Amino acid sequence: MHSADRSTPSDAPSDSAEAIAQELLRPRSETLRPSRAVWALLSLALLVALLLWLLPLVVGASWTEISAGLGALPPWVLLAALALGALAFALEALALRAAVPGSPAPAALQAHGASMALTLLVPGGSLLGIGAVSAILHRRGLPLGAILTGIVTFSVADIAIGGIAVPLAGVLSYAALSAGTALPGTWVAVLVALLGALLSAAAVALLAHRAAFLSVLETVVPLLDRGAWGAGADGADGDAVAGTVPAGQDGGTQAVIASALAVRDGAAHRLRNRGAQIALPLLLARALQLGALALAIHASGFGIGAAATVGVFLVARTVALVPLTPGGGGLTEAAAAAVLVALGMPGAAAATSALVLSLATLAAPLLLGAACGLTALLVPGRRGPGMHEGRRP
Repeated sequence: MHSADRSTPSDAPSDSAEAIAQELLRPRSETLRPSRAVWALLSLALLVALLLWLLPLVVGASWTEISAGLGALPPWVLLAALALGALAFALEALALRAAVPGSPAPAALQAHGASMALTLLVPGGSLLGIGAVSAILHRRGLPLGAILTGIVTFSVADIAIGGIAVPLAGVLSYAALSAGTALPGTWVAVLVALLGALLSAAAVALLAHRAAFLSVLETVVPLLDRGAWGAGADGADGDAVAGTVPAGQDGGTQAVIASALAVRDGAAHRLRNRGAQIALPLLLARALQLGALALAIHASGFGIGAAATVGVFLVARTVALVPLTPGGGGLTEAAAAAVLVALGMPGAAAATSALVLSLATLAAPLLLGAACGLTALLVPGRRGPGMHEGRRP
């Protein structure tokens, strides 16, 4: 463990932050209501419908032709796409481990896998994914306050790359490809994803600006039902944070604000000291997924050039952010295939290339995520080396 990660006022959440984290991360019955399962099934049904109807429509090829194209690909291409997706998955877990110092590698892999599966399969499953990460890592002896700080750290890096940089690059790529080719109506989904990227950028900017973040907390926290919080119920917590937030707030409100600030400051500290260790694996993971698309296009025999391949990948990953289906499935394949057709590829070859990309970006993380989630349920919780509840990484 690096010295920069030792408990410091800027990196280690306070005791009240630990209590707030326990409240935030504990499972809630309303997040597990049966309606979520219904929405998940409807989302999967929509994915299948889009693949069966929209994909052949945009490429102008029947599923018989698309299936023949898939069958004509060398088997190693499909296996390589799954392997690249698996390596990308492992790199993302490595980034999570860097964001939560002290987490054992198997636990980080299980936590990321369970979170990925829930996020992809369940509409609005991000909160369930966060809960899965906290539960798995907490069973291995990490304090919830440190886990929450790590989740925020990882989320900021992931959003900066996958939720901001990729969509912005996708829009630029779409514009560049459109300059010489009449592209299809993918621009609607691209603009929707761009709007999400701008909102994500605003949220990250707010988190980065401490004074603005504190101002928002001072406005929002007093409106919440403080009786629901485990911390700040007595005057001790309020006294402990006196001077941390402006006077005029009661003890419970001060405790909640100070706890949120502690998590924010800890995340900022980790990003400063471990930013490269978190961001580099995430960037390499995207590069491996791009490699799966490049392999599929090369195997089809209809090359479109390296720059165009990167552009198609960025457009596809941008459309994948539209949260209608698991991982944007159906829409992503249709968008990528439509752009490939516009660039001169035959319809069946374009569709098979888009489907091979989905092996790396959707099939591999879903399969591995489900396996990791089941493993986490079967493996009993145990303390990590040198970890106990009173010690923070």
